[in-house]
Amino acid sequence: MQTGLAATLLPASVLTGECADLGIYPIPEKYRFTQTSLIHRKDRFKSKAFTAFSDMIRESMAKADDLVG
Repeated sequence: MQTGLAATLLPASVLTGECADLGIYPIPEKYRFTQTSLIHRKDRFKSKAFTAFSDMIRESMAKADDLVG
């Protein structure tokens, strides 16, 4: 992040210590609840951590869909 090569969405409460000097751009109210996608490059290696995270997201979304739908 600090090298300027990435962007992320984080709650402001985590911006402490070394991260306290990162720029903050508030999200306008009309965009606070919107569809978000997890993307990756198909031609690159996916680590076990990434795979576990993406599986967790899929499971969480499936449970949320069951509650709503």
